[in-house]
Amino acid sequence: MNTRQQIINEYVAALQRNDLPPCYRAWDIKPWFTADDTAKDSYFKTVEPVPIADALIKQTGAKVETRRWVGRWEPEVDTVVIPERFRFYTTGHFYETLFRLLSYWAEQRVGIFEHHENRDCPFWNLVASLNSSFVCNELNIPAGQPLEEKAAWLQSFLEERSTDTDLINYAAEKANVIADFLLSFRSPESNSKSDN
Repeated sequence: MNTRQQIINEYVAALQRNDLPPCYRAWDIKPWFTADDTAKDSYFKTVEPVPIADALIKQTGAKVETRRWVGRWEPEVDTVVIPERFRFYTTGHFYETLFRLLSYWAEQRVGIFEHHENRDCPFWNLVASLNSSFVCNELNIPAGQPLEEKAAWLQSFLEERSTDTDLINYAAEKANVIADFLLSFRSPESNSKSDN
């Protein structure tokens, strides 16, 4: 298991590369999930539940809904919406996406929420991505999307700010607060299991 600082260093290195594939959305590189309704039989077997993560998510009390192939946080109804589990290609893709979306939900609960009209959305996408990496790492959930692909996605909207180490470290501070908040919902039994 990497430390959070190692993850931050990996993000800094990846975001400072200028040879990443051009990308405007994560699914331009490789889809995280499929809208194909026939995929249930072929993909469901690869997207295994992670009981520790599922218990943590349930303990947060967050309202999480599944919809056909929509993934977003809906602040007006305080709901995290995620595509059905079978639509994701790997277990890591599913949980990375879910914890990224839960990052937006958690912002207001830890006192760092900014109203959408004032938000720097690219910055908060970076925060959410870092949070997701921290939480999945600490729950021993394997990465779903390679870091180079995440970095290409983040570079596409951070633009020239993607090489700003101070900005990345500031985002990491926010992500640390959110990750600590989410991980505080782990039961003592799951803490010992995820440390093994």
